[in-house]
Amino acid sequence: MEANTRLDKVNLAIFQWGAFAALTAGYGLVSCLGGPFTGGRVSKMCMRQWCEDSTRSLGLHVETRFRGLLREAGPSILVANHQSLLDILVLGSVLDIDYKWVAKRGLFLIPFLGWHLVLAGHLAVDRRRRDNFGTLSRRIGEVLGNGGSVLFFPEGTRSRTGELTRFRSGAFLMAVQHGVPVVPVVLEGTGALLRPGQYVVDQEAARKVVVEVLTPLRAETAGDLDTTVAALRDRTYQAMAESLTGLQARSS
Repeated sequence: MEANTRLDKVNLAIFQWGAFAALTAGYGLVSCLGGPFTGGRVSKMCMRQWCEDSTRSLGLHVETRFRGLLREAGPSILVANHQSLLDILVLGSVLDIDYKWVAKRGLFLIPFLGWHLVLAGHLAVDRRRRDNFGTLSRRIGEVLGNGGSVLFFPEGTRSRTGELTRFRSGAFLMAVQHGVPVVPVVLEGTGALLRPGQYVVDQEAARKVVVEVLTPLRAETAGDLDTTVAALRDRTYQAMAESLTGLQARSS
């Protein structure tokens, strides 16, 4: 019986992620062929469609609340909590603005996916390089100057419990330095579907995922840089923690 259960999981994983792999290769190829000749427009379109089709193929139902706040905020630093590997697909399927991800350099080395990320203008973080922060800040300034936004996962890694973990300060330092608001984005539901170490999207968990966009927050001008950044970080954390607690209470 145990062997049959393992085989069922393997077959389910092949079914679920086979379609995902095909979509990744297909859109990645189109992005690579068309992106360089269209100023990245084809790559942006492919990114959005890849996320939409991937969430659909995995059977996810995404509910978005207060999405209009994204456009009202203008160029911004977006910060989202991180519950599972599905977060990128979910966010990419609903954030209908011009934005760039800040992601680990390793993702940019994956065939098709990494090539597409480069062509679409997303931003790689390589913490081993001494000039990483300065280079990232310059590129973020270019994105914001062109009217786009930049998305961070300020927890740095996935939460293993679904609860919000401590925020790093990088995203908030960028917001202060570049004089733009922080827009908190809260996800709930992806953690139950794909837990750390799990490779099959849970068939028994509810497939509904909620994305809630909160009111943009601006840095207070009083105090030195470190104090200003910490205050903005802590205000954002509090707002997101309250929102996440409410979403989890309503889904239980």
